[in-house]
Amino acid sequence: MDYVDKLFSGKWNKLKDDISGYKKIEFPGVYMLAYSSENLIGKKVRLDDVFYIGMSNSRGGIEQRIYQFINSINGGGGHSAGTRFYVDYCRKKPFYKFKINRSLYFTYASIPCEVRKDVRKANDLRFMGEVAKLEYYALAYLKEHIGSEPELNKK
Repeated sequence: MDYVDKLFSGKWNKLKDDISGYKKIEFPGVYMLAYSSENLIGKKVRLDDVFYIGMSNSRGGIEQRIYQFINSINGGGGHSAGTRFYVDYCRKKPFYKFKINRSLYFTYASIPCEVRKDVRKANDLRFMGEVAKLEYYALAYLKEHIGSEPELNKK
């Protein structure tokens, strides 16, 4: 199974303040978000549910990037799509205070590798390249199958 298949065959998890317990989330990879009034927990990804696709090649991996998104939707900044969400969807109110009947969900595909410059090897750099490639391939997959990129990626 390639990484695009792995990403799109995933199941949604509720986005919450502590996501540290998810397997291999501390590694680089690509993540997708859904924003829905339907309870998506444990449900397979449907292409129409994908609201955002992002990636991380940083030392903190997907986990750190999602925390930056959470910080941004609550007004703290640090993630451009999170800041757009805070402004456009929350009307500049912290998400945790914004009373709506919709929730955020996430799924991801990590690519374990070492990102620290002083210890990474040539193969780690190749894996980091696969992460960047996967983000674009995931965006292309959606564009090809539903005719558009995710809502939060459009701006």
